[in-house]
Amino acid sequence: MKPSLIAALLTWSGLLTLIVTITLWLILQPPEVFGIWLGLFLIAPLLLPIRGLLQRRSYTYAAMSLVALLYLLIGITEGIANSEDRVYAYWVLGGSAALFIGCIGFVRLEAAERRRAASSGNEQPD
Repeated sequence: MKPSLIAALLTWSGLLTLIVTITLWLILQPPEVFGIWLGLFLIAPLLLPIRGLLQRRSYTYAAMSLVALLYLLIGITEGIANSEDRVYAYWVLGGSAALFIGCIGFVRLEAAERRRAASSGNEQPD
């Protein structure tokens, strides 16, 4: 199995964990705590880049690593500030960490594979 595929699977597991956790977090809260707009604001950045991730575009993975840092910040903030929702915050932390590590790993490994393929393709037989 290619290392970049493992990184892509880690990215997808982190992304799905974030989507499910934030959706459950929003559904299980009373309606006055989170509005529909906050829910859309939290879920939309996770859904928009799915097409680029499916097509294995490196720049989409790089951009998602920055988005993962925002969710890491949300998880840390909620974990410290809100004792009732600490379980959700830990799941958000885990999902965003997996998303970040997977995205960065994919970009680095995919670039290394491209360099390797380019260098082996440039060799001319003697």
